[in-house]
Amino acid sequence: MNFIDKNKPRKAIIIGGGFIGIETAEALKKHNIDITIIEGMDHVLGNIESEIHEEFINGIKEKGVKIIFNTFVKDIIKGNDEFNVITENESYTADMVIVSIGVRPNTQFLKDKGLNMAKNGAIIVNEKMETSIKDVYAAGDCATVNHFITKENVYIPLGTTANKQGRIAGKNLAGGNDSFIGVVGSLITKFEDIEYAKTGLTLQEARDKGFDAEAVFIKSGSRAHYYKGSKKLKIKLVFERKTGRILGAQFVGGEIHPRLNTITSLLYTNGTVDQLRNMDLAYSPPFSPVWDIDLVAATQAVKKI
Repeated sequence: MNFIDKNKPRKAIIIGGGFIGIETAEALKKHNIDITIIEGMDHVLGNIESEIHEEFINGIKEKGVKIIFNTFVKDIIKGNDEFNVITENESYTADMVIVSIGVRPNTQFLKDKGLNMAKNGAIIVNEKMETSIKDVYAAGDCATVNHFITKENVYIPLGTTANKQGRIAGKNLAGGNDSFIGVVGSLITKFEDIEYAKTGLTLQEARDKGFDAEAVFIKSGSRAHYYKGSKKLKIKLVFERKTGRILGAQFVGGEIHPRLNTITSLLYTNGTVDQLRNMDLAYSPPFSPVWDIDLVAATQAVKKI
């Protein structure tokens, strides 16, 4: 922000439309900077469901942010007063450029040390944060983590996970015997008043992992329809067809955080859509409709079992 205060940039290019890119765009917009996001894929925010993505992107564009999809940056040239960002087909000028193209573990120095590592260089650990070498532990953004649903080692570098893994590694290094249950990939972000969140698997991910998965897509409001301040929200709920087991969900809209955490809690108990539709969720018009969106989605999902 010191750069912005000193140089007063008018145009910014953000390379990468992940969580960092979106949140950076929100911060820059508060300074009335013209923003362009250049994204290599045909969507932002990683594995986002198409129905959810459309709503989120349209909301951002309506707020004046330009997004260029399916485009890779080849070079960045610094001039006297501006940057020239060169892509495969075109070039763009800006007063500032921010690169936010993801994270990878900085573990190259361990490549020949005998540690079992994932393809991206993340150190493979078990539930106790132990590596393949006795008495050597790893935790945080350099390490994999167990996915509770798929039972696979995955790389999801988040501060929440790093904190939990670090606590367990430290305890076990000191003689303890603690274990980490794993993650379900819960994420949340926003651009101004448009929120996005996910937990568990997308429909395609679930099918790719061998689940006979189905999904429902529901639109609703965050409060009773007659109550002031209700915000639009949407959910895509993914579940196993035969058992009704909930496999994941994605949300877009407003006031989605508590709804997401309801689904996340059920993922850790192998909860079903039948259980969800009958849950005694707290209700009052300032907080939710009588039939909250989680309950509506679960009720519709039961019809597909």
